[in-house]
Amino acid sequence: MAEAVAAALSGRRVLVTGAAGLVGSNLVPRLLDAGAEVTVLLRDLDGSSPLAAVVAAGRVRTVRGTLVEYVDVERALVESEAEFCFHLGAQTLVPVASKVPLATFEANVMGTAHVLEAARRHPSFGTRIVVASSDKAYGSAGERAYIEDLPLMGTQPYDASKSAAEMVIRSYSQVYTVPVVTLRCANTYGPGDLNWSRLIPGALRAVLRGETLEIRSDGTPRRDYMHVDDAVTAYLLAASRFDELNLAGEAFNAGTGIATSVLELTGVIDGACRAAGVGALNTRVLGTAQHEIPFQVLDATKMRSRLGWSPSTSLSDGLARTIPWYREAITR
Repeated sequence: MAEAVAAALSGRRVLVTGAAGLVGSNLVPRLLDAGAEVTVLLRDLDGSSPLAAVVAAGRVRTVRGTLVEYVDVERALVESEAEFCFHLGAQTLVPVASKVPLATFEANVMGTAHVLEAARRHPSFGTRIVVASSDKAYGSAGERAYIEDLPLMGTQPYDASKSAAEMVIRSYSQVYTVPVVTLRCANTYGPGDLNWSRLIPGALRAVLRGETLEIRSDGTPRRDYMHVDDAVTAYLLAASRFDELNLAGEAFNAGTGIATSVLELTGVIDGACRAAGVGALNTRVLGTAQHEIPFQVLDATKMRSRLGWSPSTSLSDGLARTIPWYREAITR
């Protein structure tokens, strides 16, 4: 797969939004390894992000700006002359979205519209866009795995922002023929995630600090957890095979298809931390979270059959590969 990606992306001009986030900070090095010329749109950069060393080494072009300012997005696209754009930038935290819904809609909906509008206004670049959506865009579908033709029914602010962004994508794709493909990914974890309110980073930090992890839900919600390496591979495949498979206008799920409850996950984290010799995970179940969707799992059959993608990292192996990064990041 690496050879095919390199053949498709080597020497290509690529713009990445959200490059400092979990997926972006893992995607950029693999784009560079493939020989791509990478530009990143950055609002700010935490020194602990894996992207910080890449930026400091001058391996990428940096454009400072935000998604909510159209002029910043357009400037990034024009300066990079991007042939591909990975639009990963978003306000990604569900609790934050509930507290500041307007800012979430501005970043997630209008930010996406700004990327698409910049591509529409500058068709000479031929920018193919790969957009990061989410399993949350579906809302609740009961006790069944999501498939791509289910309606997008997000109601909570974060979920609704992803549903709405996909309506904008559909409009630009069908009315203006902007070439865009959408990936709806499962809960992604791995090295580089500095959002401590998320379960896995929060749990690992609690272990390394000898603290107790407070679980906001009652521990029963079941989710699909995918290692970041598998997510990055999905994005790279979508871009590298964009023209070959005529992916414009398509949407794909990327997930493991495995439902893991919060309490099951904390048990796996505890076992992985003990095996790595970094301590044990102590938890306290608060049961205060509201509006939790009880079951969210993705059916990735379409992605597997069309693009040949499937996740290769089990939850236990993924955690074992993730713990060393947090041990270094938290204790240094």
